[in-house]
Amino acid sequence: LERSERSMQARLALVSGALGLDPTSGLYFLNKRGHSLADIYESAKRTIAQNKCDVVFFDSISRGGAGSMNADDVANKIMDMLNALCPTWFALGHSPRGDESHVYGSQMFDGACDLAVQLQSQVSGDKASTGIRLKVSKANDIPEGFTSTHVLEWGAEGLAGIRPSRVG
Repeated sequence: LERSERSMQARLALVSGALGLDPTSGLYFLNKRGHSLADIYESAKRTIAQNKCDVVFFDSISRGGAGSMNADDVANKIMDMLNALCPTWFALGHSPRGDESHVYGSQMFDGACDLAVQLQSQVSGDKASTGIRLKVSKANDIPEGFTSTHVLEWGAEGLAGIRPSRVG
């Protein structure tokens, strides 16, 4: 909901290529830049059912469109909408400025998730790569604290590679 169709197709091709997958393979996107989840909910529901989707990715919780993100009932409504769309979903959330310990808004966003993964990043001095650390900060069914660190390598066209990190 935050990116154009062209941007998402280009990103998918780069990520697929970096992972060694067919860059022309597709995923279903509902490109409705400038709209909220509430705006596209019925359309999303139909698309998911028609295409028998098993997983939904939502970018981002800030595009829920149900009201103030600080209100518990609004957070619950957004989570209920995602739960009703698909059994498995991933939603991006952003931390508040100056506090990376939780997702911005109601505590119910953190409370509703079964697995929370915090992303931290660091850009190399030459800007040719970005280190990303994924840390499980909340888990209902697996141990917390698991971390994974990878490097995104950049080329003239954008993302060129993804690899496990090395010391230094």
